Amino acid sequence: MRRARAAPSVGTGDKVYRYGQRGSFTKDVTQENAFMPWEESRVVDQRLQFLSSYQKEEMSVTDLCHKYGISRPTAYKLIRRYNEVGPEGLLDLSRRPHGCSHATPDEVMNEVLALRKRFLSWGARKLKARLERMKPNATWPAASTIGEILRKSGLTNPVRKRRRTTTYSQPFSQVTAPNQMWSMDFKGWFRTGDGQRCDPFTITDSFSRYLIRCQAITRMDTAHVRPICEAAMREFGVT
Repeated sequence: MRRARAAPSVGTGDKVYRYGQRGSFTKDVTQENAFMPWEESRVVDQRLQFLSSYQKEEMSVTDLCHKYGISRPTAYKLIRRYNEVGPEGLLDLSRRPHGCSHATPDEVMNEVLALRKRFLSWGARKLKARLERMKPNATWPAASTIGEILRKSGLTNPVRKRRRTTTYSQPFSQVTAPNQMWSMDFKGWFRTGDGQRCDPFTITDSFSRYLIRCQAITRMDTAHVRPICEAAMREFGVT
């Protein structure tokens, strides 16, 4: 014959309490030998014990605070939170601040976004410089903050990072000595400070990787490249 299973109860230390239908705690079973040290109890269980004693008016609030090691403001805060939201009020609340004291004001963000819509190609630095000229007495955020505002608003095009390859510094397999093979290349043109186009032409020894020539030419054709090669051969003894 099976024994009947006892109704579930909640233990909170030296006593066991049952939560009543009207929001009060009633003592269900007394466990004289089941005393649990205060430090080993859970914080919520300690608060439940405190509220149970407070509701039963077993002791004054001052005596309860002395017994449970809490201050009177903390005691009244627990009582108020329990009366407002019930048992959930005994849980610890998040300490995260509700706002940020140094957050950018909405009116500043709106002016940044409005100016960006006028100049779609401008970045954070140009926007900051224009805003400072338009309203020099106003306080504007840093360029990095303006860039973050644009990013959160979806007004930026993130640049994909180029994958860097390791520079090949070893000689080619078919080259066994200097001056056996030279490599010639155009490294890509660019504009100089006066707006002129510059096409750098380079000559490199394939064995030692020594840069023999790096010279700007006006046109990429044989007439301009051949004199540079002949001069390099005369200088380094290649005939």
